[in-house]
Amino acid sequence: MIWLFRGSLFAAVLVVSITQSVIAQVVEIQLRVVADAHPDETTVLPDSVGETCLGAQQLIEIWVTNTGAEAPGIVGGTVDVLFTAAAADLGAIDHGTLFDQLTTGEIDYGAGIVDDLGGVTLQSAVGVAPSWALLARIEFTATALGNAVFSLEPGAFQFALSGGNPPLDFDQDVTLGPAQILNIVAPAVVGDMDCDNDTDLDDLAVFHSCVTGPASPGDPPPLPAVCTLADLDADGDVDLTDFGVFQLRFSTVP
Repeated sequence: MIWLFRGSLFAAVLVVSITQSVIAQVVEIQLRVVADAHPDETTVLPDSVGETCLGAQQLIEIWVTNTGAEAPGIVGGTVDVLFTAAAADLGAIDHGTLFDQLTTGEIDYGAGIVDDLGGVTLQSAVGVAPSWALLARIEFTATALGNAVFSLEPGAFQFALSGGNPPLDFDQDVTLGPAQILNIVAPAVVGDMDCDNDTDLDDLAVFHSCVTGPASPGDPPPLPAVCTLADLDADGDVDLTDFGVFQLRFSTVP
């Protein structure tokens, strides 16, 4: 069975015959912000972290499940992921091992959106409730103090189910979970550049990448957000004075 959506081909090997159900099939989609990657299929969704520190690396995970009577499983589809561009520097997109065919997803920092994130699976019975299936995950770094907001909107390509079911209507058949808010705070330990509660060689590597030397007379150019953690005397630059403070704080023991 083949679907053609806006010129992009969504194809799957289908072995289930077309059936009708008196109860509509529904796809539920949830977004989670997590510190570590989870297995690509689970029956218990992870909780979102509510707080992290500036410079920490985190993950956005998008989870899908097919509920309803005799749910056949999800073939594929896309969502848009909205994010606070000033507070989250997005990196690699990982489509995982399930929806790993015809993958899509483009990061647009100007609009603060990951456009049409998703893919297609050739496996059967993927994401049948109570199981949740990973649609995709995105790496990001927390880059500004304050709240970063992550939310979902319908993508261009509607979700489809196995068994010849037509594309689902985002307004009726697809449920998008609530936005997640991440509070980004300064590290508690002076010189901790990677948010692991110590000041060690890993932090030294980040500190080194932030070194500017003494600022020229007048207003120095602004430091990247993470490099403000290396400006330990708060004078707008990262130089030997800051390194002296860093040395005093250096320790491999949290």
